[in-house]
Amino acid sequence: MTRRETRLIAWAAVLSSVATISALSLVGVIAEAQETASTPRPPTCMSDEVRERVRGIMIDAIDDALHDHIKTLFGVWMKDERGQPARAEIGARQAIRAHQLSRKSAVDWNPPEC
Repeated sequence: MTRRETRLIAWAAVLSSVATISALSLVGVIAEAQETASTPRPPTCMSDEVRERVRGIMIDAIDDALHDHIKTLFGVWMKDERGQPARAEIGARQAIRAHQLSRKSAVDWNPPEC
């Protein structure tokens, strides 16, 4: 066996070891993430005043996100007329549906009182 072949075999062994260690690390990270995700966390408690303030912030952010998305839709339309207004209509419909569901979730959100 030549010196070059020996080095190639050594590098292959090193790369194989690195790949094995990386794969095992990835499996560990995924397993930990799944365990963390499946473990329910207790809801954060807060006073009525803080709850309503946070709810207001969430609703304002949801409204702002809809506003920004609609602006983006029309900005895209102005740059590219292909498939319009159907593309903008689909995007607006999806955004409005997401807005409605998000807003309902924010209104229904009710963490426990401390």
